[in-house]
Amino acid sequence: MPPGGWATAIHELAPLAKTIQQQQQKPQIRASHQPSRPRLSALRLSQPHLDAQALQRPIPDPPAHPQRIPRLVRQAPAAEPDPPTRRRRIQETLPSPAPTGFKEWFTWAKENQVKLVDEFDRVNELIEPFWALPPHVLRNRTEEAGKNEAFSTFVVKDGKVKAIGAKKDAPRTIDQLKLLEVIVPHLPDVNVTMSHHDGPSVFMDWKTKQRHLDHARAGTVLPAELIDRVEDDASLWGFVGACAPDSPMRMVANGLAEELKVQHAGPGGYIGLDHAKTMDLCAHPEWQEFHGFTAWAGPRPLPLRPIFSFAQSPGFVSDILNAPLEQFEDSTKNAQQVKSWEEKEEDGRLLWRGQTTGVWFDRQTNWRKSHRVRLHRLGVAPAHSYGHSLKRRLRSPAVVLHSNASTEDVEVDDDSRDAPVVVLENEYSLAQLSKRYLSASFVGDLVQCTVEDSSCEAISKEIEFGAPVDWQFQNNFKYVLDVDGNSWSGRFRRLLKSNAVVFKSTIWPEWYRDHIQPWHHYVPVRIDYEDVFDLMSFFAGPPDPDHPLSPHPFVDGGKVRTKGFDRVAKLIADQGSQWADEHFRYQDIRAYVWRTYLEWARVSSDDRAQMNFHF
Repeated sequence: MPPGGWATAIHELAPLAKTIQQQQQKPQIRASHQPSRPRLSALRLSQPHLDAQALQRPIPDPPAHPQRIPRLVRQAPAAEPDPPTRRRRIQETLPSPAPTGFKEWFTWAKENQVKLVDEFDRVNELIEPFWALPPHVLRNRTEEAGKNEAFSTFVVKDGKVKAIGAKKDAPRTIDQLKLLEVIVPHLPDVNVTMSHHDGPSVFMDWKTKQRHLDHARAGTVLPAELIDRVEDDASLWGFVGACAPDSPMRMVANGLAEELKVQHAGPGGYIGLDHAKTMDLCAHPEWQEFHGFTAWAGPRPLPLRPIFSFAQSPGFVSDILNAPLEQFEDSTKNAQQVKSWEEKEEDGRLLWRGQTTGVWFDRQTNWRKSHRVRLHRLGVAPAHSYGHSLKRRLRSPAVVLHSNASTEDVEVDDDSRDAPVVVLENEYSLAQLSKRYLSASFVGDLVQCTVEDSSCEAISKEIEFGAPVDWQFQNNFKYVLDVDGNSWSGRFRRLLKSNAVVFKSTIWPEWYRDHIQPWHHYVPVRIDYEDVFDLMSFFAGPPDPDHPLSPHPFVDGGKVRTKGFDRVAKLIADQGSQWADEHFRYQDIRAYVWRTYLEWARVSSDDRAQMNFHF
């Protein structure tokens, strides 16, 4: 039976980690109420998808909640339960003992200041379906997978480890062996096969995976006749077949939801406090066409295979998530040169530079809608490319200035709900907004394209590549964007440590999913980028921040001027940098991988009960 989280079950060993420090209706503007510290709101710009059809869609009215971003920032620190609540939650759901070797792992984690030793529920999520397969089947499939030319296998025996397979000498193998040095003396004998691809390798149909989960949760294994069975339904091709019958993805495919509304966890169309929930393709089919990895029908299902991969999303793939180590290569190289927030001069634009990874360029792929291509086009958007200006109703981060008032007095922890909010009507072209808020483009040369169908040549002519930028250029920006490549991002840790606010758009929840909090450590961004201009206008101010607007009707002789939430941005930047220092260390990844190996060693052991840790 699959285990749950276990650190709190033996809280006698060490104290729990500290709690994270805490930092709907539209308010009515009333002439009788003159708050001395007015609240700010955000510019609402529903930036369109970069295709002709999307540009002609009706423009929705702004969301009804003008305080939504400050509220998300204010609520974020309290979104995760405190340690006593976490203890009760985990203890109530413990289905079985911890694995053998757990005490050594826990002791090492506490000695190395791993903060949230309780938050490893995701390891159990990933291992759970494998409990439905007999251990000898798991070991056989591990051995068979290791024969793949893109894989390597780590053989742990008698407290030592060696790598075998085609990729046994590859850089990623060497990195993993170094990580395992401290771990292997405390591990049971076990074999682990690792993929060297950026993306996942294990795709199952929903019915087959559900059958595995049902048996795992019942404490039984699949009968012999079902072990290799796959429900390869021709009517449920690809990603659709990976989703539950009542999921939004399946309903759209079946014609039961002709017009799917984007459902994010937060108010006003922004991603809310649980970013990971928006990464589930089955729950959010609206973004399938806008990400290079999912912008096709999807693969055919296969039997469950025990492959440790660097990308995993529980909604539609079943790999066991490993932690990539490339992100440590250059994260400290420029540590002494990082500019402070006050020293950064680029305070109004969001920076991104990158290569054409994330999609394969050929005639069969709708690469124009892929996430990096759209970002590049958004960043270099000339007015003539789209044929018309975009009229948007703007909800500006406006402050009512008295003769002696200052926006510097406005703080995110101000709990006022009745401050006036100014709604403005303006018209901006996409080119104007791009110039004001974005510095984004491809650099280098075209990669990942098909030569035979002339795609490489055609795309090289269509896309204008910029020159690479150096560290000093990047170091000058207060706002930086992190997006997926072929899968996970290798920049996130470095960007967090750069004293900038990190905007992050991704479909891949990584190993730290349960340890980080959006809106507190970084700013989550939708896959379609429809919120980018809204978010930037909130932090950096509207497109024309120096233009005095019409007199405010409730302020005698006053003018409305606009200015962004610079202090709030700095707060998020500081918190993100601190989080990386405390939660995204080499030791933290080692703790995650160690715990995953322990769980895998148990489920692949012939005597699973003997592999339980007893207090």
